[in-house]
Amino acid sequence: MAAQLVTVLAEAPKEGLLVIWPAESYLVTSGWGEEILPYAVQTPFAPTDLYSRVRIIEHPNMFCCGVSIWWEKTRPVLAAELAGPPEEPVEVELFAWDERSASFLRQHRALAKELLRACVTSSLGGPVEKMDTLEDAEARRLVDALARLVLESP
Repeated sequence: MAAQLVTVLAEAPKEGLLVIWPAESYLVTSGWGEEILPYAVQTPFAPTDLYSRVRIIEHPNMFCCGVSIWWEKTRPVLAAELAGPPEEPVEVELFAWDERSASFLRQHRALAKELLRACVTSSLGGPVEKMDTLEDAEARRLVDALARLVLESP
């Protein structure tokens, strides 16, 4: 999983938002794939710091630190993507783990900020700007909702 992340992040566009979703991965739920980010995609494990070159929202179970640190990193990323006119598109790239192929599948969507904001607000139970802290279940629900939005959008 970590080796594939290095490859896909090296190819990821610098614009837009990147969501990394383990789906129902045994690697994450068993603990083997937990807490691999950002370290697995930074030097010395990757040739360059791939993590800081794109705006990433990873599943909180894949992040190295607790949910409070994850939210400190994720909240400004979401706020920046949601700023601006509601009809303006946001490019969202989803890397979703597929158990059958044991690889990340890529899905790309251009979503109106208004649709993205509705998804985020609904999954969090309020706007990003008012959510100072999150519980683990809320963080997981947010990433799951973002992944499903990309997968289900036309």
